[in-house]
Amino acid sequence: MKHKALMAALAFALALSGCAGGAGPIIFRIALDADINSLDPGLAIEYESVQVLSQLAQSILGFDGNGGLVPLLAEEWHQTDDLTYVYQIRPNVTFSDGSPMTMEDVLFSLERVRNAEDNNQFSSHMALVDSISAEGWTLTIHLASPSVVFKYALATYAGSVISKRYYLAHRENFGTAEGGILATGPFVLKEWKAGESITLARNERYWDHAALAANQVEEIVFMVLSDSSIRLAALQAESVDFTVFLPFEQLNAVANNPTFKVSVTDSRGVIFLALNTERPPFNDKQVRKAVSHALDIQKLNAEFGNWAGPPGTALLFGSSLYGGDAEQWNAYLANVEGYDYDMPLAKDYLAQSAYPRGFDCDLVVDAWLPINMARANFIRESLAPLGINVTLIPVEVDESYPYLMGEVRDKNGARDYDLILSDTTAEYPDLTSILYILLVSSESDGGFNTAAYQNSEVDRLLQEQLAETNPPRRFEILKRLVDIVRSDVPYIPLEYMSFQSALNTKYSGLPFTQDWISYLPVQNVHLAQKGEL
Repeated sequence: MKHKALMAALAFALALSGCAGGAGPIIFRIALDADINSLDPGLAIEYESVQVLSQLAQSILGFDGNGGLVPLLAEEWHQTDDLTYVYQIRPNVTFSDGSPMTMEDVLFSLERVRNAEDNNQFSSHMALVDSISAEGWTLTIHLASPSVVFKYALATYAGSVISKRYYLAHRENFGTAEGGILATGPFVLKEWKAGESITLARNERYWDHAALAANQVEEIVFMVLSDSSIRLAALQAESVDFTVFLPFEQLNAVANNPTFKVSVTDSRGVIFLALNTERPPFNDKQVRKAVSHALDIQKLNAEFGNWAGPPGTALLFGSSLYGGDAEQWNAYLANVEGYDYDMPLAKDYLAQSAYPRGFDCDLVVDAWLPINMARANFIRESLAPLGINVTLIPVEVDESYPYLMGEVRDKNGARDYDLILSDTTAEYPDLTSILYILLVSSESDGGFNTAAYQNSEVDRLLQEQLAETNPPRRFEILKRLVDIVRSDVPYIPLEYMSFQSALNTKYSGLPFTQDWISYLPVQNVHLAQKGEL
């Protein structure tokens, strides 16, 4: 049955090849590896949904593609003191049905996030907000305490504005294929066929008239092609114009084809091995230290060649998040015990544990990245000399998030896995995003904490660094935090993710940058001119 389903998907993809591209208005096709989860901005946490939703909904601020903030639904903004942020909202914005966006819509959208309504996944960005008020088109947000990262909050989906009227009329199915969404983006939802495709049409009522006039893309068709071979075949048949995360072994073939431009961009993400500190055997610190020295991360990284991102270190964040502290973080890594490969040392640590002869365990593999199975097999083979016998449990995209977010529990209430191989990406260009997601003890504070790591001092330092506006003092706080985590080994970073994309060279105008998850401006796509990259 699976074979028949894949062949049907391929036939569907190839059937569209005859109308892809060409002269006149553009129908631009993007291959997704899984269906989207929701069109509700509060629930869009996996990259498939984000790629689609970023065309439909907009936030008060935006990212410029390289981590900088730009005005979007706000004309301008400024910070009057450590606690107060003022935004001048554009008075001429319309929703995609032509109705005006009002300050009531703005306030409603922000309060919905702040109050974590409908299980909003971005409420942590508003945790420090003391008050939100409006006078005319001026929006003022006052914080209860300073935050070095709040400036980014309204450029994420925490700042996304939806129609209050539409939401209240469709609350029961808002964000679904039936309920849809009413927002302010350059495209509107035309059709969502579950498990097959999502089609967006150009928003002819888009409030940015200059951008609308320049937009040559009449439709975007997101094609759900879960099998990487199907995505590759669709790309080569030119029935797909753009895709990301093809398997490394397929990227060489695409890169050598002049029809496509392959881009590789260092992301703000990390691929990690999480060790479940909540239950045996990985609640034993000596076991975790043993594992940290049994993995030859440099060798693992080298096996993937030029397509891989930088190899992991003892830091949960890569150099793209060092900010102004790059020199200090590089010096830190050069002077501390890292997770270097050392099998004799790994055996010594295991000998000091409660499991000197090894044990059996499972490894849940988030298999949405095709290369993760190769990583998982490498881990299994690396731990075998310690007597650690690893059983692999691959899970697909829709199955991985319950594991990551702690929803899968054993009979004792602990997270029901021993190890998990997965990844996460910072929403904004500051290491706080990664540290909160992976380390904060309370899940209500917006983290996944996939390692079930509990450390009150780490929680305290996370809050302290957040409020410290002096860069040198903040670095010292972060260094103390990292020292604790590095020693406790709840996670082992394997690679600082790189993103790979393939774009048909008949098109241009689609930059692939570190902000691509929140900034994929398909409305800028146009037919490439001669000599244009």
